[in-house]
Amino acid sequence: DFAEFIKLPYRLHKHHPAWVPPLISETKDVLNKKKHPFYKHAESQLFIAHKDGKTVGRIAGVIDQNYIKTCGTQVGQYGFFDCVDDMETAGMLFDQAGKWLKSKGMEKMLGPTNPSMNDELGVLMDAFDIPPAVKMIWNPDYYPKLYETAGFKKAMDLCAWEITADQVSKRMLKLGEAILKRGRVKLRHPNMKNFDAEIQIFRSIYNRAWTENWGFVPWTEEEFEHLAKSLKQVIDPDLALIAEVNGEAVGFSLILPDLNVALKRINGRLFPL
Repeated sequence: DFAEFIKLPYRLHKHHPAWVPPLISETKDVLNKKKHPFYKHAESQLFIAHKDGKTVGRIAGVIDQNYIKTCGTQVGQYGFFDCVDDMETAGMLFDQAGKWLKSKGMEKMLGPTNPSMNDELGVLMDAFDIPPAVKMIWNPDYYPKLYETAGFKKAMDLCAWEITADQVSKRMLKLGEAILKRGRVKLRHPNMKNFDAEIQIFRSIYNRAWTENWGFVPWTEEEFEHLAKSLKQVIDPDLALIAEVNGEAVGFSLILPDLNVALKRINGRLFPL
């Protein structure tokens, strides 16, 4: 059943030119309740739907105690939703996840989060023909109808932006150069030999800077370290910046190569090639 849960999207979406197969190992990792640090403050329940002997849908109910503590209300979450274009199947999946969340004392159902607010989240509403960048979501064009018919209402608009080199503001570049010349703000690249300490700087800044943002959940030290280990292999230190004022780190910028360009070709498996 667990293998069916993981592999369903590969069967559902494999013929869509914009779909990027996620790494199977990464999906297994994020669902591993024994090893992934997310489950030290969260729990989940997976559901799959069968029809005529085939798996036709999946969903996970998720309860993140850190999110509940931050938002102050009993909000459960759901994620990893994938389904054939069939309202009956989708409705049963949403219903089962909802019943499980209600049995745990949850009063609302928010999602999709895969599995948390700090991971892939949301429903793609347009631009279904554009492949997603790394860590961005993608779903087929019939998903919004399934959600809306089931009674879900929009909680927030989330946007993904694409900026090309010729769109960078020259005025902003000049302003940045002027600020750096004053000497109060300094930029540096992270020291990869002292990567663990640099990661803690990133986590501290992120948790302070995002406190007032919608859906914010602070990263725990273990979660951020877990994320950092997966990113360390692909981080180019020349594309990462830490901003310091009077020697104290106050901001960072992290640019990652879009691994999805490569992942699209390997169907979820790094090995043997």
